[in-house]
Amino acid sequence: METNLLPILLAGALIAFLMNQWTFVLMGDLVAIGVLAAAGFDKTLYLSVLVITALNYFLVLLLERVCVLYGRRRIGAHMLLSIALFFVATLLVPGLGAYQRGIGLALSLVPGLLANDCYDQGLLKTLGMCGVFTALLLFLSRLI
Repeated sequence: METNLLPILLAGALIAFLMNQWTFVLMGDLVAIGVLAAAGFDKTLYLSVLVITALNYFLVLLLERVCVLYGRRRIGAHMLLSIALFFVATLLVPGLGAYQRGIGLALSLVPGLLANDCYDQGLLKTLGMCGVFTALLLFLSRLI
């Protein structure tokens, strides 16, 4: 585990909190950008998180047509789907198997957090802002 992991997570939570307070933009709760930045620069991982988030978002929208999902039920559906989809992705996508331990546990929750925020403010806004601030945090993590 990297020694600068906790400062990256703290900086990510601080950035997400401040952006939410000032602009009301959601980016996967307070942990998503910090966890993504802590994972380092891995294009396969970021693409996988993007695909899993979008798939999660649309699957929960479909699930809402057959059952009542709101509040904790919806968040629970997003989180369960996120873990399941991330597990399947680690089996199917070369290179993601390295994330089955350690930070991979936190990474498996990130698409669910992002998908839940996409429900409130839209897919493009959530993923776009998350991408911008993860890139900023990756840059800052080089300085920490």
